Amino acid sequence: ELSEALADFKAQLAAASFEATKDGLTGLQNRKVLDRMCTKFSTEMPDEPFVYMIMDMDKFKILNDSLGHHAGDMAIQQLAGLLSSQVGVRLEDVVRLGGEEFVILIRNKDGRGEKIAKNVRQVVEDYVFQLQDNNHSYVEARKTISVGLYHCTGKELADNDAYNKADRALQQAKGKKFTLEGVLIKGEEDPDARNRVWVSGRSRPELRGEGEDTYDGTQSK
Repeated sequence: ELSEALADFKAQLAAASFEATKDGLTGLQNRKVLDRMCTKFSTEMPDEPFVYMIMDMDKFKILNDSLGHHAGDMAIQQLAGLLSSQVGVRLEDVVRLGGEEFVILIRNKDGRGEKIAKNVRQVVEDYVFQLQDNNHSYVEARKTISVGLYHCTGKELADNDAYNKADRALQQAKGKKFTLEGVLIKGEEDPDARNRVWVSGRSRPELRGEGEDTYDGTQSK
């Protein structure tokens, strides 16, 4: 009985440790782990080059509000998988900050940071998200991401400066139409094809008005 109780206690500790470091929706590392990584790199690798990369899904609120929170969660989970597929070597990791916002922290050897930024952008643009709306109807969606990069050394990761500068680049990237020389990265914009949502195989473009973008709830012929 004592051994069983000890085993249960260890299992509870392991579960608590997992919950403390992992994002519940995606299984990725969470913000606490990112903070630890930044502290570790700033003290142990202060002069090494890093790229702090923030990205989020464009017009996610429209998808979430129009198709429902379950569809939004599915989109976030699939996006997490796409981002994770592009990293994996030592000193690289993907972190979910919350909502549709993610961070990839990379040791920038041989321009790897820019390569990964371009790769994740293209992988997401090429992917067809498999979702279910509030009516449990099958929905296919194509989305894009915006990416902000900040080049820094390990010692610059000690505070929020890297995050703030990468976030500023992200906000600038959202206002740009084309890739800007490895600093701000944004998918090339095609007004006839970008950000379309496919419902049962038929395209349904987002309406663009003066106010907030919405879906019209109809299928195109």
